[in-house]
Amino acid sequence: MSHSMHRLRLSACALVLAAASAGAEPLRVAVELAEGHATVEVDAGEGPPGWAAYYRAIIARYLQAMERYLGVPFHPAAAPYLAHSGGAPTIRLIGRSEVVLDGQRVGGVNNSAGLFDTERAILVEYGLAEVGSPALVLHELGHFFYDLPGAQSAWVAEGFASFLPLAMTAAGYLPLSVEERDSIALHWGPAAHHRRRGSTWPSSATSASPTPTASPSGTTRPSRRSSSCTRSLARRATAAFCARSSPTAPLT
Repeated sequence: MSHSMHRLRLSACALVLAAASAGAEPLRVAVELAEGHATVEVDAGEGPPGWAAYYRAIIARYLQAMERYLGVPFHPAAAPYLAHSGGAPTIRLIGRSEVVLDGQRVGGVNNSAGLFDTERAILVEYGLAEVGSPALVLHELGHFFYDLPGAQSAWVAEGFASFLPLAMTAAGYLPLSVEERDSIALHWGPAAHHRRRGSTWPSSATSASPTPTASPSGTTRPSRRSSSCTRSLARRATAAFCARSSPTAPLT
């Protein structure tokens, strides 16, 4: 092999390595929703392999499931956040090693409304939103539906945004693997002991809760009455939250 050919091959390898280190292009998908489609764009940056593909798929699935479960179209619910995009709304997810706002590490935030001086997007840390552990990303998506102004009421929206994926899965609206369900429960804390004690998710830690029943898919779910009550409460809360005109209290 000539020296010139050898140098040419080394240069080509260097270009490939440089492109890989620069990070892949964001992945996009159009999601059909009740009032038209929305675009999901996931930018993994320097994140782990498969990160963008995993979250592109689960975000699309979650948006459709939220509409069915809550009975509220995504477009009007998210309008205060995404009106700036014009036309079909675009939900952007960006992965980072650290998410910092005003000098403070927050881990994740839905800044789609542009309330902070950073990208208009959902920003999350890789270490808190790993492949197979979607709790943080689904929580931030929930703020398109659940957001309340004022510090005294913010905890209500935070609770609904966190609990919604588990309620939807228990009611049969959101297909998640056992590992994904467990990771969500562990991420938020209250159900962390079930796996260790050998209980079947999502049985409650309180004796007053209804007894879970088996679904045709082999997973477990609370009684029909429990799921119906949870869904009714979630719908009423969503209707109240979606009556707001703008997201005046940035929630993380």
